[in-house]
Amino acid sequence: MSEIKPIVPLVCCDIPTVYSNKQSYYECLCYIGSKINECIEMINSFTDDYKNYTDEQIAKLKATLEEELKNAVDTLNKKIDFEVQELDEKIIALSTSITERLKELKDLIYTVNENTKAWAEYEIEKLYEYIDNAFCDNVKCYNPTNGMYEPICKVLNDIYGKLRYFGITAEQYDSLQLTANDYDALMISASNYDLYAKMILYKSPWFYMYSPFTGKYEFYQDVIYQMTDLLKPNPITAAEYDALNITATNYDDKQITAEKYDDNAKTILNT
Repeated sequence: MSEIKPIVPLVCCDIPTVYSNKQSYYECLCYIGSKINECIEMINSFTDDYKNYTDEQIAKLKATLEEELKNAVDTLNKKIDFEVQELDEKIIALSTSITERLKELKDLIYTVNENTKAWAEYEIEKLYEYIDNAFCDNVKCYNPTNGMYEPICKVLNDIYGKLRYFGITAEQYDSLQLTANDYDALMISASNYDLYAKMILYKSPWFYMYSPFTGKYEFYQDVIYQMTDLLKPNPITAAEYDALNITATNYDDKQITAEKYDDNAKTILNT
């Protein structure tokens, strides 16, 4: 900022300085000019002080604002940290509460399930008893096995018994003299034993016959296979086929049907 320049002094000897006892216009102007120059000198002397004062006050204001801003930020951070910690504690407490409630709910569900299961089993047992008492002994129907009207449970049991064509008695089972290992090796289900034990454990004449080739009592399917092999003119065994070392291409080139291979493979493959 540039300083204010003083007013140039008014110097003119041609103007009289006094008109009677009063100051002349010139004296008045000189007095005013002198006072203005005093003011200018005073203002110019204040220029650097004003600038320094302004800078000092601005610096103080800046420092004050920075301190207040720092304090505000610190206060805000502390408040945020406190609220975050408080929120974390609430979340932990809520999580613990939810876990406990879930455990209580789980225990309640298990309890309800057990109670429901026990109630259902009890009711089912009562229903069975009711059916046995109300129907099995009291409801009668025609028994096709003996032509009589009898309780329905007996009729159903008689019908099931008549359908067990291939069942066996305990005496018949004992006569087989099977060991536990022999029985386990057969892998027979309870249902199959009840219905088809005679077919599985006995050589029934319905399914077994004496082989004309071995004279043994064999399964009829095996005997049929033996008779079929007898009618084949020149079949080949697996060992004989392996010994020929025939490739897939050579085999395809012969264009052998399954029937021809089964009956006369040894002749066809050796040509």
